[in-house]
Amino acid sequence: MGRLRERLESTEAAYRLDKLHPMAANTLGLARLASGLLDEAAPLYEDLLTRVPDMSFPISSLLRVYAFQEDWAAVDRLLALAEKRQLREFVDGLPFIRAKRDPTPENVGAWRDALDAHVASTGSVDVARLVYTAHLGLVDEAYDVADGARLGPTGTNDDIMGPDAYRTSLLFQTNMPELRNDRRFARLCARLGLVEFWLATEKWPDCTDEVPYDFKAACTEAQDVKKEDFGF
Repeated sequence: MGRLRERLESTEAAYRLDKLHPMAANTLGLARLASGLLDEAAPLYEDLLTRVPDMSFPISSLLRVYAFQEDWAAVDRLLALAEKRQLREFVDGLPFIRAKRDPTPENVGAWRDALDAHVASTGSVDVARLVYTAHLGLVDEAYDVADGARLGPTGTNDDIMGPDAYRTSLLFQTNMPELRNDRRFARLCARLGLVEFWLATEKWPDCTDEVPYDFKAACTEAQDVKKEDFGF
């Protein structure tokens, strides 16, 4: 729901209750990563890599941390490790890491082509792909894709799995503000049911005072946008 500061506070408290619990550490790492606290997220995941070698979460999250820090030597170390360990649902994030590292027209174009192919074959898109697409400089393309696709699972074998799948948390990552900084963001959030929640509760996301437009006004304008129907 975009309330990163609140999330960070609650996950820090949960972690203090059991610092050895792998998922408590993972959740806190995600909260720190989302809040842009990269230097504080990295040690949690490096520790998990050592303590829980079969866990797929730490590699994918660390790849994002080090990519945002432009620590490409660390990225190479993790990519080599990823060849030996299963990334499972996180393997789809590797092309984004490569395009971010070397954003040539060929690499960014390959990302866009893969996105188009995915939407053409499934008719749907998860928000993570939209966030990554906008972060690579393709903001208009991301919104064009969103306008022509279902924002979530279809109840078929084409659905993706995992903790990022179809969830809205990546929309609010501190280090990837490109979708949020566009006024069309409110309409996207309305389709996901977020605008309805914000208007009803007045529990506004942290980005309300960060985007370069009147966020509350944009949400009010978008409140009649039809929500996605995930009733299967």
